[in-house]
Amino acid sequence: MVSRTYSARHTSEAGISGQPQLTFAQLIVWSENILKIFVRPLAFLVIFIALAWLGVFSVLPPWVHLVALAGFVLFFFDACGKAHIHWKPISPSIARRRVEEASGLRHRPLDVITDRPATLDEEQWALWQVHAARAQEQVQKLRWPKWKPVFADHDHYAVRYALLILLMAGMLFGWGALGGKLIAAINPEIAKLQIIKPALDAWITPPAYTHMPPIMIATPAGMRHDGDVIEVPEGSTITAHLAEKDGDAPELVANGELSDFTSDSHGDFEASGIIRSGNQISIRRGWHDLGSWHIHVVPDLAPQVAFTDSPSATEHKTVRLAYEATDDYGVTSVSARITPRESLPGASNEPLDIPLGAPDAKQIKRITFEDLTAHPWSGLPVQIQLVATDAAGHTSISDAVDFTLPERIFFQPIARALIEERQKLLQNPDDDSVRNEAANVMAGIAHQPTNYRSDPVVLMALRSGAVRLVLDHSRTALASANDILWQTAIRIEDGVSGLAAQNLRQAQKDLANALDRNASEKDIQKLIDRLHQAMAQYLTELSTRMASRPGPVEDFSQALGQQANILTPRDLDRMLEQMRNLSASGNREAAQQALSRLQQLLENLRTERPQFTEEQKQQIRNLQSLRELTKQQQQLLDKTFRSAEAHDGKDTQKLSSEQSNLLHQLKELMKGLDEGKSGSLERGANAMQQADGALKQGAPPKAVPHQTEAVAALQNTAKEMADALRSSMMMLPHPGMGALEGNSDPFGRNVSNLMNDDGTIKVPDQMETRKVREILDELQRRASDMARPKTERDYIDRLLQNF
Repeated sequence: MVSRTYSARHTSEAGISGQPQLTFAQLIVWSENILKIFVRPLAFLVIFIALAWLGVFSVLPPWVHLVALAGFVLFFFDACGKAHIHWKPISPSIARRRVEEASGLRHRPLDVITDRPATLDEEQWALWQVHAARAQEQVQKLRWPKWKPVFADHDHYAVRYALLILLMAGMLFGWGALGGKLIAAINPEIAKLQIIKPALDAWITPPAYTHMPPIMIATPAGMRHDGDVIEVPEGSTITAHLAEKDGDAPELVANGELSDFTSDSHGDFEASGIIRSGNQISIRRGWHDLGSWHIHVVPDLAPQVAFTDSPSATEHKTVRLAYEATDDYGVTSVSARITPRESLPGASNEPLDIPLGAPDAKQIKRITFEDLTAHPWSGLPVQIQLVATDAAGHTSISDAVDFTLPERIFFQPIARALIEERQKLLQNPDDDSVRNEAANVMAGIAHQPTNYRSDPVVLMALRSGAVRLVLDHSRTALASANDILWQTAIRIEDGVSGLAAQNLRQAQKDLANALDRNASEKDIQKLIDRLHQAMAQYLTELSTRMASRPGPVEDFSQALGQQANILTPRDLDRMLEQMRNLSASGNREAAQQALSRLQQLLENLRTERPQFTEEQKQQIRNLQSLRELTKQQQQLLDKTFRSAEAHDGKDTQKLSSEQSNLLHQLKELMKGLDEGKSGSLERGANAMQQADGALKQGAPPKAVPHQTEAVAALQNTAKEMADALRSSMMMLPHPGMGALEGNSDPFGRNVSNLMNDDGTIKVPDQMETRKVREILDELQRRASDMARPKTERDYIDRLLQNF
């Protein structure tokens, strides 16, 4: 107990000696460990302070400043974390070693002072006290330990000196504002970071001819089509507007080209550009990307055009062109390019382009008729090609088709004389003698008004053309004189009906264009009214002209009976009304086909009294004989029927004699007919022969069925012969077409129920089209009634838009 109490008191007293040097040694060791382990975080900190004092952060853009500050913080704390792993607490034994090393002491006397023996017997304790006293004497004069930096062991390239120089340079550069620059380095200008993006509006406007709506790609609410591939038609315009008046002007990147925004009248930024190629559009300001979109530029393809049928000439010497043209956005024009296959003296051999229409539709399928008889190439072989153009200017050309242009023949002597002079002028444009001759002919005809029905228009045209040929020798005057000669000859030949035919053809073209481009129903109805007026005027002029000309020796009505007038104004009016109802019901395709049928009928309608050939004259005589024979057979049938009802057998021999006579006449007629017609009459002859046998036996009731069969056979044969005669005279575009009687249309179909599928087209029947028309008229009446509520009128307007 005594030794333990003494030992405790001794240890406490001995531990007080040398305490300041030990504390200082611990601080030195701690600082050396800090520099050794935390050298990287300290290096980042020195670099940041030096750059801040140098003012580097103040010249950086706000976003770059923020990123740099975040990078320094990230690397600093990352280095601190890695250094903390290697940090260990400072041991007092290490501090005592540094003091003993600095004082030149050996055998660790500082440890002896603070130590105690393991055993407590008297002998050992006395020995330990001697050793402790000696150690206490050694530590009476302790020295202060020295600080030993350890950079050299880890900094082989002496980077520490570079950092020190950088820090000194920053201090000298920023002297007087060190604190302010340091604060500015850790405080970026957040207000300029544009964390809230400015109000950007951007949209892509396709070309007008595509009829596509604009595509919004950016609004103040945010980006649109982000991540999508936007289909952009070639030639579209991108427009961007930035509602901000301050800052640098943004840049628009399109087609791989860079264009700057400009200030508008309000001070905002805006830019626009045409999109032709590339797969990306972006808007940026400096290094900041305001918006970026992926696009696919859809190329504008060239249109396609081709003939659907070979060109042909109509009854009126017009050229029939059937074609089809398509384009991805719309065909703006189609023309026929005509090139002569052989040269003509005095005429140019350059191709001639004739416009066929400009409906601006994606698909055009049309039959058009062009009057080319006035061209110098009329009657010559040519090549015809179709040329289609779209709104972008792309052009395509069809394959060439060989064709001979129709040539008009003039029958009026004065008109024929003018055309002959025109031919001379076309072939000898530079010959003054030909010019003078043509002028003299025109002046001479002008002094004979009886030759052209004293028409003042013809008089003025002849005098004007003669004076122009004499006074003006230019090519322009010659072309004008040629046109005057042609128009004057047409007027002398056809009268006013020639101009009426031109107006009718133009009205047909305008209506076809409107149907192709899907015009409003109001415009369609106006054009149909205009077509109706032009057709009425044409038919009026045509009937006047035909009435003034004598007919042939054989009356055509006697040959064809009541079916002689194949196409009547009533039939044409019915076709127009059908076309009007089809358009009103929304069936534009059927209306287009109805218009095409009307055009073909009018262009192939014979407008002259028929001039019969010898073969046709014989056919007429045979037809008249057959009709007379049919009439007599019908009368004999009536007599036989009355005899059968009266049960009177007295007149059977007389009836038999008449039947034998009719049978003889039929056999004589059959000898002059071809085998097809005579074969169809065999049934009638057999029926007559059986009826004759019954009458000879005195049985009129048995003869009646056979006579009825004979009458039917004769009537059917007469109808077939009349149809064949009409077909041979080209009264309709195609042979085999029936007459326009009862409920038949110009193609022999029953118009009372056109919903029946005849293999051509399905259209509504008359009752349905009439109901649609009545509903449409009532809606239009209510829409124009201002007394009705506006909501109701707006609703009706939306309904009418579908028509």
